[in-house]
Amino acid sequence: MVFRRALPLYHVLAGDPSVVLDPYQESIGLALSFLMVVGIAAIAPLSTAVKRAEETLRESEERFHLLSEVGLEAIALHEKGVILDGNSAFARMFGYDHAELIGKNVLDLAAPQSRELVLKHVRSGREEPYEAEGLRKDGSTFSAELSGKSIPYHGKMVRVSTLRDITERKREAEEAARMVTVVRDSNDAITIQDFDGRITAWNRGAELMYGYSEEEALAMNVESLTAPGKVDEQRDFVRRLVAGEAITSFETQRVTNDGRILDVWMTVTKLVDKAGKPIGIASTERDITQRKRAEEKQREELERRVEQRTAALERSNKELEQFAYVASHDLQEPLRMVASYTQLLERRYKDQLDDTAREFIAFAVDGANRMQRLINDLLAYSRVQTRAGEPELVELSHVLGQARANLATAIEESGALVTNDGLPVVMADPAQLLSVLQNLIGNAVKFHGEEPPHVHVSARESDSEVEISVRDNGIGIRKEHQERIFLIFQRLHNRKDYPGTGIGLALCKRIVERHGGRIWVESEEGSGATFTFTLPTGRQKEQLR
Repeated sequence: MVFRRALPLYHVLAGDPSVVLDPYQESIGLALSFLMVVGIAAIAPLSTAVKRAEETLRESEERFHLLSEVGLEAIALHEKGVILDGNSAFARMFGYDHAELIGKNVLDLAAPQSRELVLKHVRSGREEPYEAEGLRKDGSTFSAELSGKSIPYHGKMVRVSTLRDITERKREAEEAARMVTVVRDSNDAITIQDFDGRITAWNRGAELMYGYSEEEALAMNVESLTAPGKVDEQRDFVRRLVAGEAITSFETQRVTNDGRILDVWMTVTKLVDKAGKPIGIASTERDITQRKRAEEKQREELERRVEQRTAALERSNKELEQFAYVASHDLQEPLRMVASYTQLLERRYKDQLDDTAREFIAFAVDGANRMQRLINDLLAYSRVQTRAGEPELVELSHVLGQARANLATAIEESGALVTNDGLPVVMADPAQLLSVLQNLIGNAVKFHGEEPPHVHVSARESDSEVEISVRDNGIGIRKEHQERIFLIFQRLHNRKDYPGTGIGLALCKRIVERHGGRIWVESEEGSGATFTFTLPTGRQKEQLR
């Protein structure tokens, strides 16, 4: 009734001029107007407070959601083991979508060996952390640290559980424990020192090697273990390691508690803190004393054998020299007699001999002469070492001139042309160098084809050696024979076509190697050959072997 009588006040307050109020309505209207004004004034701050509370609640919910979703720990809400909700980290940890987890039993997420433990904690409501094995959707397992708290929720008790994957932490802990065991039980001495030399760690192997207990060692400086005369080396090693030099291992000497000197092989590592600052040196030290002693005995035995073999070689060389003396006198004398008397027989009975007899006499004389040449070549080969002269500075062009003069007859008869470039000074035995050049040029003149021989001598000098080449346009040498020709008595042609003893190139090789050089040939059959050998330059002062 009051409301109906007061209804027209609304129109009045709204400014409707057509409405006329009686005295009762006017009084009621004034009262309502007063109440409305007071009510509006009271409601306005109440509405603002409500809005602020709602915003605060919303912000709180957003913060809770943000913390639960992006936090590193997995969070799950479950009642009697049935999952009611969980955050994203929880879903990622087990490899499920969020929706797949709702309604799942927590035991389904535990590895079989951990289900009884998880069940016990869920039923008991314990809050202390514990470890269990989780089971992912794909069947793989991982180690987790869990903790839980039971709280009232809508008139019932639910449990909030947090989980943290500790697989990597456990692996690192196990690896660290394994390393501790390895270090502790290693037969090698493993020590750690700071850069002032103070020992900060000492294993069982170090105790056995050096004879100090861990307690004694931790009160010592590493220089107490350093052998006399090695202290400066120890300090220098530390200085270089701190300066950043890459030092991984080296050999040194240590002294034991009872004064014994040990040969030690050290493998070192510079230790740094998390900020990368060097803090010390870890070293693994292995006693190699017995090995060193064995090596010394082996070396002494080797030196003894070398001395014995050297003595035997010297005796052999003396015997060879004696043989050379006998060969040069006693063996050649009968050959000279055979040749002389055979030729005398031919002259005295010339008219009484027929052509066959004269041919036989020629064969005998030629055989004796060839034997003499062979003996002379063998003597030259055997005397490369025993009758060698001292090396000296030699003008190569001068030695080449001597070789030309000695081969003048063969050069003239074959129509050969021997040319050369400018030649340097070398360090050599002049007589042996002449023998090499004379053999190589003589072979080039002898083994020629249809064209007259053309022999060219050249040299190329470097800081360490001179390469001397003798090039010809002769018949050449097949590839398969190019190593064989430097062996003694190796011939590629018969004596009728190309006479010789088969010693010349072997003699060249022995002389060149005596000078510390090498000799080789480059050739193709029918296209000539180039023989090259090396000698020390005239600038070198070292003694030749």
